Amino acid sequence: ASQGKLDGAIDEFQQALALQPQFAEARRNLTTTLQRREQRAKTGTR
Repeated sequence: ASQGKLDGAIDEFQQALALQPQFAEARRNLTTTLQRREQRAKTGTR
């Protein structure tokens, strides 16, 4: 996924959690996506 898609997904997960803070699947997906974005930033992958 491109950086823009990762950022968009992060925004969507954050919005879902703002509406339903106990939404475990959204929390897991947000964590995974943030980790993926961080890893790509470290390696310079887009």
